Amino acid sequence: MEESSNSGFIRVVSFDTMTNKDLPDYSFTLRAKSPGYKRTRRSRTFMVATDLANYSEYALNWTTDTMMEDGDELIVLRVVTLEMNNKKRDGLLQLEEKESRKKANELMEKIIENSHKSDKKISVVIEFVIGKVQETIQRTISMYQPSLLIVGTRGLSEIRGMFLGSISKYCLQHSPVPVTVVRSEDQIRKSAFDSLNINFSKKKSLAI
Repeated sequence: MEESSNSGFIRVVSFDTMTNKDLPDYSFTLRAKSPGYKRTRRSRTFMVATDLANYSEYALNWTTDTMMEDGDELIVLRVVTLEMNNKKRDGLLQLEEKESRKKANELMEKIIENSHKSDKKISVVIEFVIGKVQETIQRTISMYQPSLLIVGTRGLSEIRGMFLGSISKYCLQHSPVPVTVVRSEDQIRKSAFDSLNINFSKKKSLAI
């Protein structure tokens, strides 16, 4: 079913297996495209893996503001892992199904609003999946063949002595496509400040 938003974007739910209990994974796909969107030979596909945290939102905004141009496509992947082998499975699925639909629509509204401000003609696909994170990432990459995978992180890189999040690290090590890890300036400043505090504490301890 198609519907138009206030900004003119055409929205459609293209795939929905949230209620099919016979499948190993449950997914909800929401699509939208701006008026006048056309895919060309120069069009690129960018995929953003998100957990809806602030650093993931920053990575998503960075992608739409910095990387995307007219004719490009954005794939946003959110994976939720639930323990399926327990008696509460059906109840958890119903709860997550409702939350996934709500969050997917809220996320789409934000992307549409930002795109409308910049007047970019883009296509957006939001994939909300209940399943195994690593397998879902690989399957989604295989399906959409993105030019670049973008992930946010709350930490510093290993090179500077701190570890990336487990998903960011997994993507860097196993993604078949190039990966960009994005951190906000606030995170960089906070990490630098924390590092200074640690060094200061060490020096103070040595002095004592």
